[in-house]
Amino acid sequence: MEMQVRSGGAKANAGYAATAGEWKGFIDGVDPKVRQAAARMAEEAATHCVEVFYAALLAHPDSRGLISNEMVDSRLRHSLRGWLLDLFAAEAPDMEQLVANQIRVGRVHARIRVPVHAVLHGARLLKRELALRADGDGDVHGAPAAAIRQYCYVMIDLAVEVLSHSFGDDMQEAAENDGIYQAMTISQDMALERETQRAALLEWGQRLLFDICRGLQPSCGRLADSTFGLWLRHKGSLLFGGLGEMGKVNALIDRVDGVLLPSLQPGEAAAGNVLHELNSALGDIGYLVDGMFGILESMEGGRDPLTRTLNRRFLSTIVGREIGAAARTGAPFSVLMVDVDHFKSVNDNGGHAAGDAVLRHVADVLLQCTRSSDFVFRYGGEEFAVALVETPLAKAMEVAEQIRLRIAETPFALGRGIGDLRLTVSIGVAQFEGHPDYAVLLEAADQALYRAKRNGRNRCEVATPHGR
Repeated sequence: MEMQVRSGGAKANAGYAATAGEWKGFIDGVDPKVRQAAARMAEEAATHCVEVFYAALLAHPDSRGLISNEMVDSRLRHSLRGWLLDLFAAEAPDMEQLVANQIRVGRVHARIRVPVHAVLHGARLLKRELALRADGDGDVHGAPAAAIRQYCYVMIDLAVEVLSHSFGDDMQEAAENDGIYQAMTISQDMALERETQRAALLEWGQRLLFDICRGLQPSCGRLADSTFGLWLRHKGSLLFGGLGEMGKVNALIDRVDGVLLPSLQPGEAAAGNVLHELNSALGDIGYLVDGMFGILESMEGGRDPLTRTLNRRFLSTIVGREIGAAARTGAPFSVLMVDVDHFKSVNDNGGHAAGDAVLRHVADVLLQCTRSSDFVFRYGGEEFAVALVETPLAKAMEVAEQIRLRIAETPFALGRGIGDLRLTVSIGVAQFEGHPDYAVLLEAADQALYRAKRNGRNRCEVATPHGR
């Protein structure tokens, strides 16, 4: 059976066609009496099923804020009823149209961001309601109840399989579009955008201060509704998506608008204290946003701004891709987790500038000891991850030992009269053993690293089965 559904590429269409073929084979093998009895039963149960489905969706913690009672009453209730009646039509359906309908439903749920697991929960309830109705009598409309129940189960399962596939395709496309937007924005003049938003935030604060100094009620409005606030909410949220600082900025804005502004009464003795706290909050917001712009500007090659190693956000993509390649070709693939020993004491004794210098030095050694085909990531804090392509475990251990010795045997000058520092690192080594989940490989290397730490530091340890 050839599908003509334009769904997002040859691979996606092939997946839909395979499901449609299986679906048609199932329907063709069902006794027409079962299909016709299920159609009559679905028509009788449709109104109740719709009520059960949307009651569950409106109550589900991950979807209740995405749809409203008004939306359900005006559009969704009628649409779900039509979906049920089409799915359980008495006559054998047009398969291309049936699959196209499920794709459309999946896209609608993706657009309104209803999570697919919430839809699956609702589908399970639909199956339960239909099964209860089928089991009410020995025969239903002249067909065995067990056969009707089985038919309903498979029809809903296949429909949900297609719509969840469509949902995933559309969510992936949305994520890719967000990435394209971010990349496009980064390629523009970030310095100019940074200064524009810095000026907008400063202007809001100055207007507030000007009104207070004149004994007037603030006329600047809420910070969230200012030029800066609107930009942050609509463009900044896309630009800085995934950065933890965004949560801190939003919390500060909520405090400014919800606590500080309402308590700021001109002429009162406490106004000075509130103004001081408000000014501090605005300074923190400016600092955090400035830092996020700095991170963005450093991402032109996806690199950590301090060490110039790859940014951690690309680790899953790259390691996942290399695992796929290793699984296809049989080539070995290994990962190192590298952690600087006693790094806190470096910061305590030499300050954060010394800590930054140590991280740059370790990153330089990692890059010198690996090939141009390998990948070195700043994993977080004082930890690095190294992906060694087409490298068996024994060779990965050699590389790890080379890194460890190079760092341990090279005195590192802290400067400023502090003297030299003997740096050491602990390293965990793991080889891809066939599990398709990249997180399993990274966890194995991480557990080996922790074992190296427990066994005295300044050493390399190989991952053991099950992380023991």
